[in-house]
Amino acid sequence: MKEQIDIIDIGMTFQMSLDAFLEESHVGYTKNEQSYQQALLKLEESKRVRSWQKKQQIAYEALDICEDCIEAYMMLGTYEEDHAVRIQRYKEGMELATMNLGKDFFLRKVDDFYSIEQAKPLFHIKFTYACALYEAGCMRKAQQQFQEILNLNPSDAFCAHHYLYALSLYFEEYESCKELLQKYDQHSAMDCYVRFLLSLKTENYAAAKTAIPYLQAANCHFYNILTYRSMNTLSQSQSMTPKSEEEAAYIYRILNKVIHVMEYLPMFLVKSE
Repeated sequence: MKEQIDIIDIGMTFQMSLDAFLEESHVGYTKNEQSYQQALLKLEESKRVRSWQKKQQIAYEALDICEDCIEAYMMLGTYEEDHAVRIQRYKEGMELATMNLGKDFFLRKVDDFYSIEQAKPLFHIKFTYACALYEAGCMRKAQQQFQEILNLNPSDAFCAHHYLYALSLYFEEYESCKELLQKYDQHSAMDCYVRFLLSLKTENYAAAKTAIPYLQAANCHFYNILTYRSMNTLSQSQSMTPKSEEEAAYIYRILNKVIHVMEYLPMFLVKSE
């Protein structure tokens, strides 16, 4: 049952990424801009159908119109039930987007490549590909992708550093985690919980106990899940208000890879309150 819920949540995450992607006006690198715009119009038809199979059919039709339509690859991956095939679709789209930009594109002196409109389709599908790898447990590959995104987009439009927090904790690369916290700490609930987990994993139990009231204040919904006071029935949403259930769902989606092996965590929290 839990696996089914996770699949639904993952699907919701990818659906939100796709919806946000399609709402933007894109400038793509393609041989024929007119065919590209026609392909985007074709993809709009997917909003009027519910069948995943029909949505995939629309995506293939869009690719017939314009083979460079990265958004079609996003849709093919989003509505694919098989995790391996989903990852492959995202990878194909990412490789095509990279090839279309060309190897010399990223050799220029640009502070943040996400500021260039032509690069945005690549960033969107690269981030979605990285998330798919992460959810499938391909942790090193996911870490490489998230780090590449952050290197090219230092302002971090996708919050890739949140996943890198989790990955550095997962691989016990604590210095990397500390460096990321120092660079990107926004005093958010995510940062608060990452600092707590870092203290626990480095056996700084005094600091971990001191952090507990701040955890409760930062997001009580996530805290209640960690202490088994409530079940994980949270679902993703495009709205992520601080201290909300939606924020708790977002934090859980990312940090679950770390906390699910920390069997002592709920007992530590309850005893230390």
